[in-house]
Amino acid sequence: MKSIVETILKPVKRDYSTPRTVEATMKRRYGAYQNRKKVYALLQKMKNISIYKLAKKLEWDPAKTSYYVKQLEARGLVEVKPGINDGRPVKKVSIVDIKEMVSKLRQERPELFEPASSF
Repeated sequence: MKSIVETILKPVKRDYSTPRTVEATMKRRYGAYQNRKKVYALLQKMKNISIYKLAKKLEWDPAKTSYYVKQLEARGLVEVKPGINDGRPVKKVSIVDIKEMVSKLRQERPELFEPASSF
């Protein structure tokens, strides 16, 4: 007979392929995509803004805003630089210039910019 502790700590096997869980996952991912899009669209309008002010404009929690800014930063779409506002340290967010993105990509993946070979 299994003890109660073993029963509680046993990992639960879940089937993520059922239609209900797939649909829920798709909804969450689409919601996250929409949130990233909102943050990026606002950053296009407002250059070099702090995460706190960005959160106020979006009417979100600063932690949630920071999370989506980090996702955009990981994708290389924005950059976060430390700054000072009224004597306090803040994180300033700005969109990466497209020319910088292309030059960085050219350095990291030069094969993408080579002419295509003919068949």
